[in-house]
Amino acid sequence: MDSSASPDQTWLIASCPKCSRQIKARKEILLSNLAIECPHCNNPLNLDAGSSNLKEPQYAKAEEQKKNTAKVRRRRRSKKSKLIEWDIDESDSIEKEPENENLSEPDQDGSRQRIRRRRTRKNKQGKAYNAFTGTTVYIISGGGLILLCAILYKGISTISRDLSKSASNTNIPNGSQKNDSKQLSTNLTVQEREQCIEIIHAFTNAKSLEDKTSLVRHPEITSKRIQESLFGPGDEKYERIALSKKQFIDDKYYISLMVKVANANKYRFFAFEQTLESIKMDWEVSFGHQMMPLQVFKDKKPESIQEFRLILKSGTYYAHHYSDTTKWKCLEAGYSGDFNFKIFIYVDRESAVGKEIITKLTPEPTLDPSQSAKERPLPAIVKLRFNSLSRTDNQVELVDLIQDHWFQ
Repeated sequence: MDSSASPDQTWLIASCPKCSRQIKARKEILLSNLAIECPHCNNPLNLDAGSSNLKEPQYAKAEEQKKNTAKVRRRRRSKKSKLIEWDIDESDSIEKEPENENLSEPDQDGSRQRIRRRRTRKNKQGKAYNAFTGTTVYIISGGGLILLCAILYKGISTISRDLSKSASNTNIPNGSQKNDSKQLSTNLTVQEREQCIEIIHAFTNAKSLEDKTSLVRHPEITSKRIQESLFGPGDEKYERIALSKKQFIDDKYYISLMVKVANANKYRFFAFEQTLESIKMDWEVSFGHQMMPLQVFKDKKPESIQEFRLILKSGTYYAHHYSDTTKWKCLEAGYSGDFNFKIFIYVDRESAVGKEIITKLTPEPTLDPSQSAKERPLPAIVKLRFNSLSRTDNQVELVDLIQDHWFQ
């Protein structure tokens, strides 16, 4: 309460002279002429203004003293700020001697002391921030200056190099620049399929060797092979594409087509190489060219090692010199030049090439558990030889696996 409050709102505590219990009541009631009795023992209190049994409650004095003090807004400080303040005070005790002297001042000046400490700490943090910022600005400015000098030097050297080249390249056409804008992909389009069919028809209808070599890749090598070889389409005519695929092998794009032969129950495999400029037929792969025909190899049984393009798949024919199934892996081999030709190839299971071929022929698991995994034939270029201890003409040994595709 304020000191100007009316007596009606003042509380007093009276002590009963008989039971010594304390009674709290308003001052106007206790000092009135009314006969007031103790509510505990019913003894009359007989109070007057000068009675020693009357006294003001202690909390009222404390409240009045609190009201009389200046209203100072105190800011709650967290434990973190106290720790930081303690660290600053501990490290800077010499600089804060005047502030430590102010600790003996009354509470009403406490806010002024805290403000002084906060300002000192803020100034110190500001100095550290300014020092850090200044150093960072210097570093960034220096790095930017170095980068700018490097760009200027590089740009000048590039411009001078381009100017020196432009004089010698003035007469070069821009055809390569147009081709660079065209990109190849492994997606086989309808136009590419139709272009391959047109190449097949043009090759089969060509009358001269020059017309044929203009449609194939590596004409400087293939022209002589076409002239000397017995391989070719002959009188075959082709009507439709059964299967088609484009592959990216050894940084080159290859197109493979399985084409139905007209008026016959068979298919012919064709291969093409695609570049940015054109599509060319791979004659060796399409017609199964071999350096030595497999039938000649089978009839003559040469002792030297020969290289062939073959399609390999797992076989079950273990006989004669190759009857041990724990040592040998049997393979059935054929090629696109003659679909009726078959020969059995054997490879040592423990050799490096044997393990590689077995791994490549192992079927991959299917996503559907109800379907069993199927083995895929392996087109490969291999080296074969006859074993001198074997007397059969259809059993040979695989010496080396050159590559697991036919394209060279």
